[in-house]
Amino acid sequence: MITVGILIFFLKKKEKNFNSGMARKKRLGVGANCSVLLKYLHPAKYIDETYVNYDKKKRLEDCTAYRQEVRTVNRKEQVVILLRHDDHTDREIYACRRWVKVVTEGAIEHIFDNEDGPDIIPAVEQTVQEGEALSEVVFQSSGQAEDVALIRSLGLDVDDDNMPAPENIPEQASTTGRRNDSSNVEEGWGWNGIDHRKQINISNVRASIAGVSSDVVENMSFVGMFFILFPKSMVKIIIEETNKRLDEPMNMGEFIRWIGVCLLLSTLSGYKRSDFWSMKPIEMFSGAPYRFHEFMTSTRFEAIMSSLTFTKRKAPAYKDRFWQVREMIETWNHHMSENFKPSWASCLDESMSIWFNKFTCPGWVFCPRKPHPYGNEYHTICCGHSGILFAMEMVEGKDTPKERSVDPNENKIGKTGALLLRLCQSIFTTGKVVILDSGFCVLRAIIGLRQQGVFASALIKKRKYWPKYVPGEAMNEHMASKQVGECDSLKGTLDGVPYDLFTLKEPDYTMKLMSTYGGLIVPKNQKISKRVWKERGETKTTTFQYTEPFANHFYFRHAVDDHNNLRHGLPSIESTIVTHHWPLRVFTFLLAVTEVNIFKAFSYFVWSDDQVPASLVKFRRRLANAFIHNEYLKTERPRSTKSTRNKRKLEHTLVTAPCNASKFVGGRWKKTSRAKYQQFVCRGENCKKQVRTYCACMVGHWLCKECHLEHILSSIN
Repeated sequence: MITVGILIFFLKKKEKNFNSGMARKKRLGVGANCSVLLKYLHPAKYIDETYVNYDKKKRLEDCTAYRQEVRTVNRKEQVVILLRHDDHTDREIYACRRWVKVVTEGAIEHIFDNEDGPDIIPAVEQTVQEGEALSEVVFQSSGQAEDVALIRSLGLDVDDDNMPAPENIPEQASTTGRRNDSSNVEEGWGWNGIDHRKQINISNVRASIAGVSSDVVENMSFVGMFFILFPKSMVKIIIEETNKRLDEPMNMGEFIRWIGVCLLLSTLSGYKRSDFWSMKPIEMFSGAPYRFHEFMTSTRFEAIMSSLTFTKRKAPAYKDRFWQVREMIETWNHHMSENFKPSWASCLDESMSIWFNKFTCPGWVFCPRKPHPYGNEYHTICCGHSGILFAMEMVEGKDTPKERSVDPNENKIGKTGALLLRLCQSIFTTGKVVILDSGFCVLRAIIGLRQQGVFASALIKKRKYWPKYVPGEAMNEHMASKQVGECDSLKGTLDGVPYDLFTLKEPDYTMKLMSTYGGLIVPKNQKISKRVWKERGETKTTTFQYTEPFANHFYFRHAVDDHNNLRHGLPSIESTIVTHHWPLRVFTFLLAVTEVNIFKAFSYFVWSDDQVPASLVKFRRRLANAFIHNEYLKTERPRSTKSTRNKRKLEHTLVTAPCNASKFVGGRWKKTSRAKYQQFVCRGENCKKQVRTYCACMVGHWLCKECHLEHILSSIN
């Protein structure tokens, strides 16, 4: 039998929950009667002297609030409430706003500000002017709403996980927070048995490198894989533009060696760069453990680093703080779209590039939910099976030039939808799947993807408002009576495209997904999931299997985070290549991303499980060794070589023949073909592909992409 005490406990708890759902939160203002725990009162020294050995749970009651302002508390600026009390008439006391409990409100006209949402900015207006030092509050703040609001009041960009997507903010919201737009979800619960992806017979494919056979990949060198995953054309631009600033020009081999030295530097932390070129003998307990003199002098290394230039474009007539890196990022994205084909499932999320100085970093963002919350934020997309990151876009925020053209898709499907279309462009019309977190939960956006031949699912989360067209409260009410592990769905149609809202009952909430693919069928070999929870003091346990959309969400959602964790793992490339030149940081970000991509590519395409290095740092040493002793150093002539013919012979670039070309005779093309884009049989061994391409070292010798790679490997060996 249930005892009287337990019965009273549950009745009081039920009454408390009912009242909390109906009562409005009391607001702070002038004249409000408040109470504060003594341990949170300031000045701390005065409180400790006045209340000796006080209980940590003791509160100071009957305090009266009379002003709100920003003060430095615990070495960071915070919003505080100044208080009056009869026992402290001759001393000013105050506490951080978050710790002040309102017992009775003051006059409504003296309320400090609205506290209904996490995005409210404190009443104190502050801005940061260029050249001033950033307050310590930025680098000591957490993800709490008050800290986020204070940082926004400093005029800084914040990517807060609690903020709704712009498309999900209703034009007019009532005081109850309900949306004014109507949902287009069809009546009735239950999955109709249609998986819209399987309905058109889309198969699940593996990741691959475009135009390269598995045999070629298995025999590929680290440098060869680097140029598969990093644009060689961009490297040539960097070398060409950097040589304009160098007294002695560098070539391809030397630049790759320079990258190799940077990689080797990044295998250790706690040393100055100069320690690796020290003339002192190597000792066990002092100095760097090895020297780089035999590879490159310190003067040459620093000269290359200080002269690096990443674009051949001229600065625009308008102010654009990103112009030096736009070409590099665009070229990298285009190169990856041409050379890498992801598997049937990908994950789209955010990545951070660390940078602490807001004034030297265009697009600087504070992202409190990330392990490294300061610097540049990138929207990135990773292959779910291989883990290779294949597209990115930097968040420019308030630094976006007004003169830049706006993506026309924004007017059709909103900013979030336009962003998803840009990142997923390389997988259009493939029928592949993209797994999205709640930050991209915009129904019109995933419908826009579906119209381009890409399926998607997104986690539904209430961010002040439920996403547009999602009856969140009704879904919660429907699932309240379900057993833990049970699933259900609502079907709907938007712009003629069908979609499903899937639900999964968890012990303390209902998980929701909006999806244009999948159904409530358990995948083959799906693991059994277990839940343990307490209900009315009794421990309960249940087991179940995830249905397809939920199984895919949990399996693929960590792809970008796993890539980020590898890149940020100490010692990292970005943390050891210290620089004050922001474009160089963007290059090191791309270099670090490419390093992880090479590691993932060899793990997925080449190595067996027992061949994978135990850590990325061990792999980085092998990669650095290959770069320092790269094959270009063996084939390139000295930098003083003037013969363009010799240079051309040493380059292995796949080139397309000009229009109407038939053959190359006497140093010139014969353009006698009737067809403008006449194709010829590839001269590779046992290859009969029709192509118009050839290697720059053998003009007129027709080669396809696959045979061209074999030609490069044979020339190296």
